[in-house]
Formats: sequence, structure tokens, C-alpha cells
Amino acid sequence: MAAGRAQADVTSGRKGRLLRAGERFATIVVDPRTKRRTLAVTGVLLGLLVLQLGFFAGARIPLLVALALLPVAVFVPLALWIDRHEPEPRWLLFVTFLWGASAATAVAYVLNSVGGEVVGIGLGAEAGDIYGTSVSAPIVEELAKGAVLLFIFVRRRHALSGVLDALVYATMVGLGFATTENVLYYAREEDLAGVFGTFVLRGVLTPLLHPLFTAMTAIGLVLALRSSQRRVQIGAPVVGLLLAIGLHSLWNSADLAGLAGTAFAALFCLALLAGMIVVVRISMRQEAAIVRDYLPTGIVDRDEVEKLFWARTRLADAWAAFRSGGWRAVRARDDYIRSLSALAFRNHRAALASAQSETDSDPVSTRYRGEVRRLLAAVSPTEAEAEREGDAAAELSAALKTCPDCTEQVKDAARVCRHCGYRFEPATSVATGQPA
Repeated sequence: MAAGRAQADVTSGRKGRLLRAGERFATIVVDPRTKRRTLAVTGVLLGLLVLQLGFFAGARIPLLVALALLPVAVFVPLALWIDRHEPEPRWLLFVTFLWGASAATAVAYVLNSVGGEVVGIGLGAEAGDIYGTSVSAPIVEELAKGAVLLFIFVRRRHALSGVLDALVYATMVGLGFATTENVLYYAREEDLAGVFGTFVLRGVLTPLLHPLFTAMTAIGLVLALRSSQRRVQIGAPVVGLLLAIGLHSLWNSADLAGLAGTAFAALFCLALLAGMIVVVRISMRQEAAIVRDYLPTGIVDRDEVEKLFWARTRLADAWAAFRSGGWRAVRARDDYIRSLSALAFRNHRAALASAQSETDSDPVSTRYRGEVRRLLAAVSPTEAEAEREGDAAAELSAALKTCPDCTEQVKDAARVCRHCGYRFEPATSVATGQPA
């Protein structure tokens, strides 16, 4: 019975550590003011999204929204997996997606409709359609999607630490925009056959067009952040936006050139997408190398670090955490992994700035180190106990000295070896450098 009570106490204590560790990590990542602002912005964007969906889809909302969300269910998890080495804040990714699905689509719908009507009245209906498709839509939509990227660039620029981050945010805002736009296109069809035909064209064959276009803007912003030259800081975002508009216009204008124009635009976009996949692969390898090289020694075993790079081991660890503590344990494990990566990348940025990789004067790094240790204790008490024993052994070893006569170790302050009786000279203290 005593053993059973002890085991229950251990389990209860572990769950308590899981909860407290997750809460402490949250205080590092998001401060209360950011939480309140995020909730307010999210509420406004969600309200705008609901209004648009009700306006576009009417009574067919469930079917049309379900079809529009199918690409999201595939590509959002893929984007999160690609971003696993240096995970972006989930709240910022969610707000980015919502911006694309609500504010960006609302602005684009109003301006494109008004612009097409004005040109149509002055130059004819055909000219109005061409203007709306090939001129207005590419400019307005890329500016609307790029607005949230510009906000991240100005206010949250630490979130854009590399090309991979840029592609992840571009994917989120592009998928959000495509989701609401697809509902609009599906709603224009009068029967189910037309709806599913449009779904195959937009949701199956070309679901990544908007992320691909917007990626040009995002990459331009990252290049501006990385450069110290004024002309690059100004020119790179402008060139990226112009490329996004140009690609968008090329795709929208392909129908004007017939089947040959459509085939050319499709092949060009496929080649560009293949190039993006290569860039993603290279960037993922670079981020994995940063985690391996810049995670301070003594924080966690190298075998544990290697688990971060394999889907099988991460899924196995998540399942083990779920069995031991439920979803809260899984979230704590996820926080633990994110804190490891955050610490490694912070050290990497410090090294790039010619600063010391890890110092006691860096409060953020110190907090991350503490969180790693606490989260490690929550998700793996055995490993944490082994780490504590190793730290204790290191401290004990630092407080000992070796007898020159019998080579046995004794306390640093000892004047006489307890093994052989050898008398130490007063100046042999290795800890203080003063006479013992």
C-alpha cells in the first residue's frame, strides 16, 4: 500500500509539473497585453469572415465551406511540420490565416468589383472584365495579403528569421485568402456538378497558387531584413511585391491567350513551385544543423536532440506523453521541443551578431534554459533526474583535488590526505587559489 501511495504521489506530482511548466512557458512566449490584442483582432476577423461566408454562400454554407477547407486540412499541417525546427507562434499563424480569409478578401472583393464596374462603364463590359481579372485583382489582392506580412516585418520582425519562415507565413495568408475566394467561386455554380468541377480545378489542381504568389513578397521582406544596405532594404520588398503581382497577372491572363497561354502559365508556376520545394528542403536542413550545433551542451542529451528531426520518434514521444498525462502532457512536450529550438536559434542569432553564444547576462536565454530543464522534468522525470545527478557529480568533482602521493581524491580544503597521510602545502587549494 505504501508503494501504491508513493506511485500515486509521483504521478500526481508529474501532472502538476506538466501544468505549471506549460503555464510558465506561455508567460515567456506571449505576454498578457499581446493575448488581449490577439483576442480582439481575432474576434473582429472572425466576425468579418462569418459575414462574408453568409453573403457569398447563403444556405449552402456547410457544403461550400467544407469543400473550401479540404486543402487547408492538408497544407496547414504540412506547413507546421516544415516549420518544426523553429516553430512560429501559433497565435500569429492563426491571425495571419484569418487576415487572408477575412480582411484581405473583403478589401479585394470591394475594390475589384468597384474598379471593374467603373472601367466597364467607361470602356465596355469586356474591358471591365479584363481590367478586373488581369490588372485590378493581382494588384489589390497581393497588396491586401502582403499587408499582414508588412505588419510582421515592422512589429514582429524577429518572427521572420529566414526564408522558411517567410514561406510559412505566405502559405498561411495565401491559404486563408484562397479558402474564402473558393467559397465565392463555388457559390456561383448553380448545381452540384458545377460546384465539384470548380472544386477539382481550384481545390485539387491549383490549391497553392495564392501561397506561391505571396511567397515572392515574403521573401523580399526577409532579404530586406538580412541586408545592411539601404537600397536592398527598400528595393527587395518592392521587387518581391512586383513579382507577386506579375505572377498573379500572368496566371489570370492566361485564358486570354487560349490553351497555349494556359499551358505556359501552368508549366511556369509548376517550375516555380518545384524551385520553392528545393528551397524549403535546403532551409530545413540548415535549421536542423542550427539546432544541433547551437543547443548548449549540458541542457539535454544529444540522443534527445536527434529525436527532433524524425517524424517517427516525435510521434512516439507524443503518444508516450499522452498515455502518461493526456493532452496536457502532449502540450507540455510540444512546449519543451519549442523551447529547445528557441534556445538554439537565439544562440545562433547571438553568434551571428559576434556576441557570446550563451551568457548569464542574457535574461531571455537564461529563462529558456530554465524552461527546458523544467519541461524536461515534466515530460521525462528519469532524464531530468539523471541530468541533476550529472550536475551534482560535476560540482563534487570541481570541489576535489588529487593527492600527489597516492593519486586518490580528497576534499579541496583538506590539509592531510585521509588515504595515505600526505600533508598538502598551504597553497594547493584549487577552488580558491588561497592557502588552505
